[in-house]
Amino acid sequence: MKRLHTQESCPYCKGAGYFQLIVGGTEDCPACEGQGRTDHESPSQA
Repeated sequence: MKRLHTQESCPYCKGAGYFQLIVGGTEDCPACEGQGRTDHESPSQA
């Protein structure tokens, strides 16, 4: 069975790759590691 790789906007940072901190500054999103996109693997429809 093949796996299909897809990239979607990160649901935690909404694709920005970072969070704006209340105390000032920014921090990389830990879910997508600052990329703004997440990789998903799903079985392909073959």
